[in-house]
Amino acid sequence: WFFFLMIRRPPRSTLFPYTTLFRSTIRRDIVTLAIALGGGLVALWLNMPAALLAGGAIAVAIAGVSGLKLSISKPLMYLGFVIVGMAVGANVASDSLQLVRQWPLSMAGLVLMLAFIIAASWFVLRLLFRLDRATAFYSAMPGHLSLILALTATGLADSRRISIIMGVRVLALTIIRSEEHTSELQSH
Repeated sequence: WFFFLMIRRPPRSTLFPYTTLFRSTIRRDIVTLAIALGGGLVALWLNMPAALLAGGAIAVAIAGVSGLKLSISKPLMYLGFVIVGMAVGANVASDSLQLVRQWPLSMAGLVLMLAFIIAASWFVLRLLFRLDRATAFYSAMPGHLSLILALTATGLADSRRISIIMGVRVLALTIIRSEEHTSELQSH
């Protein structure tokens, strides 16, 4: 009798840990997507450039920095990459590719300037902000935040710091662009 009293049934949550984990992942996906959609709609209402992208990124960055646990599951993240890639590819016109061939020096200068900006950003983040090599490297890279975070999923870099740095960059670019747009409207 004593032996049977010692063997108790484990709590229900430990019987099916993957079910609980699956439910929490779906819940976080839904919360993250809802915050991104809300931020995108607010940015659209404010007539911001790249409203759905910038507004969603800013809203999720603010929620994440505020301490809310957000995530996107890998299958949903990969689906997002496919959708973004198709949208970007659909916007490349054949006449744009013709212009690249017409201005080879401008394109070479653009590539060199991009390399310089990445190197300068890496040095500033490394020396001034004392980030490790990988975190400084990924933070200095231009591009889509989700792509950079997918590259850092291996754990080589601090994805939280990268998210904050890239979120601040998007916010600064959005503010600068909206100021330029406002001054253009006032001059006309």
